[in-house]
Amino acid sequence: MKKVDIIEIDNDGEQSILFTVGLIAGQPVVVSGNKKAAQVYGVPANPVQGLGGKWVGPDNGLGYLRTLRFQFTGSRLRATDVYED
Repeated sequence: MKKVDIIEIDNDGEQSILFTVGLIAGQPVVVSGNKKAAQVYGVPANPVQGLGGKWVGPDNGLGYLRTLRFQFTGSRLRATDVYED
């Protein structure tokens, strides 16, 4: 299964996985972690992806997972690259 971890960084610099989004039957689903904190919404596409400012929704499957890395880039939350589990 292809997955992306959303990592939370606390005040001490400690990192923990807040939740994991995986592809099930081609659709992104929160597969573990704090499901109340995670809701699968559309996110703005990164210009590098060539989508020209469009929104990428969960119906885009793997494209959506790849976009999470560009959406979660702050000092408190980060997304991993897509990986195979």
